[in-house]
Amino acid sequence: MAVRGLYDDSAWAASSFSVLRTIERNRGRFEITGIDRVRSAAGQGPLIFISNHMSTPETQVLPALIAPFMPVTFVVKERLATSPVFGPIMRSRDPITVGRKNPREDLEAVLRGARGARCSIPKPSTHWESSCPRRPECL
Repeated sequence: MAVRGLYDDSAWAASSFSVLRTIERNRGRFEITGIDRVRSAAGQGPLIFISNHMSTPETQVLPALIAPFMPVTFVVKERLATSPVFGPIMRSRDPITVGRKNPREDLEAVLRGARGARCSIPKPSTHWESSCPRRPECL
């Protein structure tokens, strides 16, 4: 679908919801809280949702929870957006890409991308954590 240009926001939300249901049918369980905050924040400007990124299913399920309320994309490594397997899907979501070599440049890319009035879900990395502690001088 993505290669043919058919993987739009509604298709993404539907496939994400399908992943959620498949996991639940196989006895997987989710604890989802705060969805009312997502609903109430819709239309109030760009947001960045930061997840703990404990697993791949989390990445696949988050769009089902956010996309029904507002446009959403991912913050991804440049390499992922150009890969032959995942590239078409990632590019269909108009991702914010980062190089992961320079935390300051990556933060600037995220902030520029967020100005596009969409919500972003960064794909956290230990590299960011270790090389850019949460101090003002690092930003």
